[in-house]
Amino acid sequence: MVNEGCLSIPGYIGEIKRSELVRVKAQNARGVEVKIKAEGLLAEVLEHEIDHLNGILYIDHLESQDKFRKLEPPKKPSDSAATKEGEPE
Repeated sequence: MVNEGCLSIPGYIGEIKRSELVRVKAQNARGVEVKIKAEGLLAEVLEHEIDHLNGILYIDHLESQDKFRKLEPPKKPSDSAATKEGEPE
């Protein structure tokens, strides 16, 4: 299981299954066949992008809505906690 997000659904992340190893056959810009064997993060990325070509988003792979959550924005230090010039830290 991996935590995956996408700019198509900003601010959210989902836990889905992805392959650890993929083999992809495609054509380059000149029409020459290329083959790629990838594992780890590159395998996940290729699978994610190929899904897009097939009209699939990562949310389509969710096993349940419990695996989908909103990302919390990073906490900013409060003004009261910030040190003022001349005060010891």
